[in-house]
Amino acid sequence: MRRINVGIIGLGKMGLLHMYNCNHMSDIVIGAVADSSKKALKKTDFLTTDNSDNNQKLNHKYHR
Repeated sequence: MRRINVGIIGLGKMGLLHMYNCNHMSDIVIGAVADSSKKALKKTDFLTTDNSDNNQKLNHKYHR
């Protein structure tokens, strides 16, 4: 199966929805997320790709 790497910019209502949906798809890996709010980035602490072979953690978080 081919994997698709994605990054999510902005963790408002839609960004969190996209993150949730991508996290539950077996062929998508969330490689990075970005937001201007540290509080919003904190919401991604739980993030693992549940459908991966080794529950790979999120690779990068960006705050500006």
